[in-house]
Amino acid sequence: MKRLLLSATLIVATLFLAAQSETITKSSRFSFGLALEAGYSGTSKLQDNYYPNEFGDYRHIMRQAHRPGYSLGVWGSYQLGRRWDLQLGMNYGQWNAFASVEGEGFSAEGLMNSYSRERYELRQSLLRMPLEGRFLFGRAEHRVRPFLQLGIQTAYLMKQVTFVHSYYGSMGQETFEQAWATQADLNPEWGDIRRWQWSMIGGFGVQMKRISLSIQRNWTFAEAYGSGDIYRYYPDYCGFGDYIGNSFFPVCSHGVRQLRQTSLRFSYLLF
Repeated sequence: MKRLLLSATLIVATLFLAAQSETITKSSRFSFGLALEAGYSGTSKLQDNYYPNEFGDYRHIMRQAHRPGYSLGVWGSYQLGRRWDLQLGMNYGQWNAFASVEGEGFSAEGLMNSYSRERYELRQSLLRMPLEGRFLFGRAEHRVRPFLQLGIQTAYLMKQVTFVHSYYGSMGQETFEQAWATQADLNPEWGDIRRWQWSMIGGFGVQMKRISLSIQRNWTFAEAYGSGDIYRYYPDYCGFGDYIGNSFFPVCSHGVRQLRQTSLRFSYLLF
């Protein structure tokens, strides 16, 4: 009986290994393709504070919002088994975020007598290199295979530009309005600049022969914000941090951080 069970086990193991060797050959382990991502980056927050005063009240509103972004790149994949593969990519993209600061002044009678508003549009140009492991469900011959992916990516901040629109109006005074753009100085001598930043990346999707679609998000490591940064425990705030004239963008007391991204990736297998 024991010999029979041992023989059956050896036969099953042999058939399994044979099936593996038939499905995956040396020539079919490697693949290469193109990838396009579109999604949003930044964070979404609202702070609305009201300060009453006998001489006149004041209201201060700070908003942060997501903005769309994109990336284009290439990837190479190595198949580790029937369900596992390892994928390395490189892509260039532009990711954006929005914030605004508004102030409303009121007279003692409750009438608005002053209003100020500054809107900020942030644009970051990033070169990203993700390394991801994928686990595929189903069999290799299936036309549609769901998968989970998890890995790490390093990103290099190539450029950061902030577009500003400033407006101020007061009762009995001339209205002031101005728009300009400023590019952040990424020299580490002037601040806590992290041009290289590591992050976790994960998501899920479906593989359909040559095409795959996936939804993914990245999570930045806490130490990427620096031990001396008081905002290191609030990573959603990070991503701006440069001074714009006399106006300070309402995030990160010093330094420049990269924006978080959530995106839909379209990949096409070339060979």
